[in-house]
Amino acid sequence: MGHPRTSGCFGVLLFSFLCNTIIGQTTVEYHPNGTKSFAGSYAYIGVLTFARRDLLGMYDPTNPTDGWSFRELPAPNRVYDGTCRFWHENGKLAMVGRFVHGLADSVLTYWYANGGIRLQADMRLGVPVGKYLEWQDSGLPMVDFNYAEFTKDEMDSIYAFVGSYSDLLWQKEAERDRAFQQDAQLRWYTEKLNPIAKRHGTFTFYDDQGGIEARLAYADGRLNGGSSLFFGNGQVSEMFTYRNDTCWGTSRTFAIDGQQLSEMEIQDNDVRVTDLWDDNGRKMVASGRGRMVRLNAVGQKEEEGEYVDGRKQGAWTVYRLNGLPQLITEYLNGLVLNEREYDENGEIQQERVFRGGELDLTRQYSGGKVVGEHRAKDGY
Repeated sequence: MGHPRTSGCFGVLLFSFLCNTIIGQTTVEYHPNGTKSFAGSYAYIGVLTFARRDLLGMYDPTNPTDGWSFRELPAPNRVYDGTCRFWHENGKLAMVGRFVHGLADSVLTYWYANGGIRLQADMRLGVPVGKYLEWQDSGLPMVDFNYAEFTKDEMDSIYAFVGSYSDLLWQKEAERDRAFQQDAQLRWYTEKLNPIAKRHGTFTFYDDQGGIEARLAYADGRLNGGSSLFFGNGQVSEMFTYRNDTCWGTSRTFAIDGQQLSEMEIQDNDVRVTDLWDDNGRKMVASGRGRMVRLNAVGQKEEEGEYVDGRKQGAWTVYRLNGLPQLITEYLNGLVLNEREYDENGEIQQERVFRGGELDLTRQYSGGKVVGEHRAKDGY
């Protein structure tokens, strides 16, 4: 049977290149216990190998374990089409949504078997746009996401793509593969537009008790703006700012009681510590200068070193519980010059020498004497 020409609604236009479509009447299916499991219609497609299987709406919302496993269909080339409803074995509604040749194209709503809402997402041709919400089976929130709509340019590109390649994609698979490798527009559609949903706005994650774990800011698919992480008691643990997926600007950390612990300035991956506080609120580093001393749970010195102009400078020492050094690192303007490791008796075991921040030479020691030497450029 020949394929239909591209005409009519957008969904048919976009996916006609995938399908020899036979639109069936409403189908009703049942669970083994006799209760209704599915009511809706299917589309039978002739070329499924080219479609992205992970975007097709063949997952099973009635699955008692996770609800996201793929549903075994009697025909491998049969996908949901039109408005579909699913029910749990106990008769409660599991999911309602509309599909276009297997791709979700409406607000999808899922429910747990106990009747509680599980997920609600606005989908456009298999990709989330707008609000995306999930809940735990207890009724507490799990995630609250926001996605961007397709732009006009992206929509125009879809129309142009379908108009140009409707015939091409019905050729033999080998011919399609060659065209895919040779044509940039075809690669753009299949690799960039179709699989990617653009995160845009606030993404909020919740813990098991319904408290906020993280709140991240996105713009046009990338981390942009102020974001925060939280302790279980609701107190902010970290505050930071991103610019196009790169941490940028002022970053702060806090203790669980709200006491500020650090403040840093970050630009182009250059991190400068401006202020540091100990657990008692005493400022150790101010305006990028001072000595940081960190104590362990029993009050013993665990690490210490000097900051100059926001960067580590000179010798930084990490201590063992017996008070002897475990690691001494020499810094110059934040770059590592060398590292020396010691055993529990305080004897040096290994030294690593760096040039321009990169490992250059490693020396092994025994009894305080060099017994081996190896340069990084020689490989391992």
